[in-house]
Amino acid sequence: MENIKLVIVAHGDTTPDSQNYYLGWTDVDLSSQGMNEAKHQSKLLKDIQFDIVYSSPMKRTIKTWNIIAEEINQHHVTIIKTWKLNDRLYGKLEKEKKSKHDSLDSDYNKRPPSLGINDIRNPRRSNKYSKVLNLPTSEVFLFS
Repeated sequence: MENIKLVIVAHGDTTPDSQNYYLGWTDVDLSSQGMNEAKHQSKLLKDIQFDIVYSSPMKRTIKTWNIIAEEINQHHVTIIKTWKLNDRLYGKLEKEKKSKHDSLDSDYNKRPPSLGINDIRNPRRSNKYSKVLNLPTSEVFLFS
């Protein structure tokens, strides 16, 4: 039987991350610290031969993989992007300071207020998700 490994890598730091904002589906880039974190992750992954990569379509996740691929010389690996791997959608709290809503940050069972259909932050307004039906307007994680 073939030895199969599942490797999960989180994207690196973003500037709004370090400034304590809810990002979720807000498409922000990696900070210089985040790029350095990706380079560090590549050192931990250098002995793994990847067959396929699954990623959200966010800049920060794609760039994290691109940095890793560059460092470990694996540009040939197929990358499949799906919105289902996006971070939590914080609804109307997208781009808000976390300090205003401390309880939500620690309670994944609490649904943030949903985005309105005309809200500029609504993912339905993005070309990135134009072919996706039934996108959420906020998300709750249910853990038991």
